[in-house]
Amino acid sequence: MTDKLTSLRQLTTVVADTGDIAAMKLYQPQDATTNPSLILNAAQIPEYRKAD
Repeated sequence: MTDKLTSLRQLTTVVADTGDIAAMKLYQPQDATTNPSLILNAAQIPEYRKAD
């Protein structure tokens, strides 16, 4: 039995409307957001900040 996400992948394009890199790795969308506010929010997550 396939899960719901796998079933949806057979019918449509899965996209991520998030800047959360961990979520994108988990769900492996075919496309992702370019929404600046979501990218800015993700940039504030400590794990995603570049070490100086």
